[in-house]
Amino acid sequence: MAQRVVVDSSAIEAGRYDQNEQTLDVKFREGHSYRYMHVPEFVYRGLLNAESAGAFWNAVKDQFEYVKLQLKNEVQPWPQITAGTAVNSHPHKNERTAKARLHIAPLYQTTPVTAR
Repeated sequence: MAQRVVVDSSAIEAGRYDQNEQTLDVKFREGHSYRYMHVPEFVYRGLLNAESAGAFWNAVKDQFEYVKLQLKNEVQPWPQITAGTAVNSHPHKNERTAKARLHIAPLYQTTPVTAR
């Protein structure tokens, strides 16, 4: 099983890489967590060894598909959506409109919600 690694970063709290599945779970200090798919191990190592983990991840994250992870008891706020606003492909570019693409699930969701 993959081990959680705490990252010395102002943006990223921790990461967990699954070598068999090639998935990288990233927990951001803002409280959100995402699972990125098809991440080569050298990218994960680059994240751990980067002088700035946040800057490194910002430079490569858009190459990978992802899902937003939700904790079992995490209460999701209702999204505030502005009509006619385009939705970006990555949640950190515009978190407000990216929420429009998420399936609004019941409270106490236990499965990941697809963000694409």
